Amino acid sequence: MTEFDLQMTRDGKLIINYDSCLREKTNAADLWDSNPDFVSRQSNYEIYPSLDKCVNDYSVPTLDLDEIKQLKRKHEYPNRS
Repeated sequence: MTEFDLQMTRDGKLIINYDSCLREKTNAADLWDSNPDFVSRQSNYEIYPSLDKCVNDYSVPTLDLDEIKQLKRKHEYPNRS
């Protein structure tokens, strides 16, 4: 099986991103949780049954490319630079 990790944004742009759910691995919550326009776009999103489920989370298909470009990845291992 080959996994391509391509996802389409709300404005139809393709991006390479492993995670569909953005809250845990990016600063999405810091950027948008206080903005009602974005909070209303949180979703319960499922890519494939039992693979990726985003519950009350920001997901790639609900955001435009310009919005995704605002995100910063969180370090999985904070002690690494």
